[in-house]
Amino acid sequence: RGLLAGVRYLLRDPLLRGWTAALVVGDASFSVLFLAIPVLVVAHYGADPRLAGAFLASWGVGAVLGNVFAYRSDRVGGLRQAAPLVLVQAAPLWALAAPVPAAAIAGALALSGIANGLVNPTLHAFLTLRPPAAVRAKALTATTTASSLGTPAAFAVAALAFPAYGARHVIAVAAAGQLAAMSYAALTTLRYASGERA
Repeated sequence: RGLLAGVRYLLRDPLLRGWTAALVVGDASFSVLFLAIPVLVVAHYGADPRLAGAFLASWGVGAVLGNVFAYRSDRVGGLRQAAPLVLVQAAPLWALAAPVPAAAIAGALALSGIANGLVNPTLHAFLTLRPPAAVRAKALTATTTASSLGTPAAFAVAALAFPAYGARHVIAVAAAGQLAAMSYAALTTLRYASGERA
């Protein structure tokens, strides 16, 4: 009972606690990466707005394709599959920090999007169904609120960092944050799955 019942439940449940922490850092880092795309295009790719749109569309199309495959296949699902997929989502984002051709960035974003689309149905089902019904709405609210608070804070830091350090350095830090968060979620998940199997 009480306003903080969802927060207390998240703190007691090791799996939800791990994923909530990963989502706070991961979503903040991910948002900064997308915020950085127009800055990156202006600084390193001729300031072509069509290219910025193509980068964003590459990730979006990949995510839709991943979603379609996940919903139509009975081979995708479960936290054991989600653990490596979140790493596949995070790892290609390092391409944005490297001096590579635009096509390589578009391909990396598409691969990240596909992995995101594959993992999202499982992740959202888990976040919804893991808490018991009595505290489910409050636990989901706590997770969403924590994730939402991280993003504006990250934007504020990024706004100061872009002119001081440049787009690629900011992107490298954000990509590191995304990979660290997803690695933590994957390790937490695999440790839990091993304990359940034992």
